[in-house]
Amino acid sequence: MEVVTLCGSTKFREKFEEVAKSETLNGNVVLMPNVWETHSDIDLDGEGADTTEASPITKIEKEMLDAIHLLKIDMCNRIVVVNPDGYIGESTRKEIIYAFIRNKPIVAVVKIDLEEILPIRQKRIQSPTTSIN
Repeated sequence: MEVVTLCGSTKFREKFEEVAKSETLNGNVVLMPNVWETHSDIDLDGEGADTTEASPITKIEKEMLDAIHLLKIDMCNRIVVVNPDGYIGESTRKEIIYAFIRNKPIVAVVKIDLEEILPIRQKRIQSPTTSIN
């Protein structure tokens, strides 16, 4: 049994749930986002964003959720990047870098090239990234 943290854009909620179910049925403890507003739902100016599915979150709440997610990465044995069609947004990129710095194995739904994501100029290690397709 491992503790696994799912990382990726919250706009892929259904894929998160699919991966979480698979990991759970494989006997793993799954940590993942629990607030599903997408970037366009964030209330950056405090005026309220238009959304029909959920209440918008403030910039401060977004920053808090990001910090909590990094703690989830600290707690896990590995991360799984939920990246349908290979999509990696800026927040996910930061989470991958954070996990890499902490020597967490990185697995992705769609294979990723860490050399394209990491801000390093030379190869330091072989890519620990695998695909779960």
